[in-house]
Amino acid sequence: MTRNLPASAERVFDAWLNPAKVGAFLFAGGTARSSVEIDARVGGHFRYIDDSAGVIRERRGEYYLIQRPRRLVFSCPLPGSGPAADLLTIHLVDLDRGCALAVLHELPPRSAHEVQRLEASWLQILERLAFEIALPESAWRPPLLEGQSAEG
Repeated sequence: MTRNLPASAERVFDAWLNPAKVGAFLFAGGTARSSVEIDARVGGHFRYIDDSAGVIRERRGEYYLIQRPRRLVFSCPLPGSGPAADLLTIHLVDLDRGCALAVLHELPPRSAHEVQRLEASWLQILERLAFEIALPESAWRPPLLEGQSAEG
């Protein structure tokens, strides 16, 4: 799935590693009773917990490749993907205005109905991502990556 976005590849890439942003677009819940933890390094993990509606849901994934701001590869069990962790690859390319984002979702065999449901989910995820990156710079700070300091 691909989408052009009205922000630099760097800004979009940072959103994928920012707990507040990921909670708002990838794990659409973002309720007061949900949390996202991210260890943004190769071999690091993310963890999403939502304990709203009286049911605790948890998702975990591992980062396999982090090439800022061009490529991100990680495992991610998405809704409806079953017990096996799907593999997601995010590719970003700067354009004259904004960037192009491509998502490759590698998953075990699914029925045509399940694939359609996942495609619809990705359309919603990318729509929420577009909304999140459109917020003013002051509304969020990119996460510090391994080896960075607060001074840059």
